[in-house]
Amino acid sequence: MEVSSKAKVVINIANFDSSMRLKNAIEKEFADSKFEMGAIDLKKSFNDLDISVLTPFLKTLAKIDSSQEVTDAIFLCLLHCTYNSEKITKATFEEAEARADYYEIVFECLKVNLLPFFKGLALKLNLLGLLQEAKLPE
Repeated sequence: MEVSSKAKVVINIANFDSSMRLKNAIEKEFADSKFEMGAIDLKKSFNDLDISVLTPFLKTLAKIDSSQEVTDAIFLCLLHCTYNSEKITKATFEEAEARADYYEIVFECLKVNLLPFFKGLALKLNLLGLLQEAKLPE
């Protein structure tokens, strides 16, 4: 994929242990936040959400984003990926231009490493139609 800075990024699925560590770290932060997913009406657009629902959601995202455990797990997964043909490490983002690509890369890494865990569950429980439509790595 090409990111905002025009760098060529290849996102690969990590090994099971690294992906599981990432999944568990994010789930722990969600559980610790006491955020209730049921409070969000998935049929509404993000802009139409009530502030009383949006604020806890954004706090939960900030908690996840600031978690050292989550960050460490993300970088374990990113070791399987490349940025301009170089393995992605924390040093990859030392340059300001690369930092602008950080969240775009992390989002793709999360999607590739986490969605496979939940695809089967979503199909079995018929949850979150978004997961059913997501493109997963073969």
